[in-house]
Amino acid sequence: MKRYTDLTADEQEAAIDKATNSLLAAIVEGAIRFNDDDNHNTLQAEIDAAIKDANANQTPWFETEYVRDAVGETLRSMGVCDAEDAFYPAPEEGIIRLP
Repeated sequence: MKRYTDLTADEQEAAIDKATNSLLAAIVEGAIRFNDDDNHNTLQAEIDAAIKDANANQTPWFETEYVRDAVGETLRSMGVCDAEDAFYPAPEEGIIRLP
């Protein structure tokens, strides 16, 4: 089992990309929503506006790209945190995932 700091630079970048893309997918699916009042920012409002723009332009299949363009840097920062907090098993290590 490796920690983030044990990964090569390429592996770290791949881990960040995977974490960011997973977060982005959950946001577009509506599985994650942010509370702008509690967080003292406008992140969810910006996400909602980006999704609304994608739908207004009759391109809902591009919602992910619209959201990434609107708040991609913030989401990448969250992806970095998720990647740094994760563990990385080697292929031969057995992992039991609980529901």
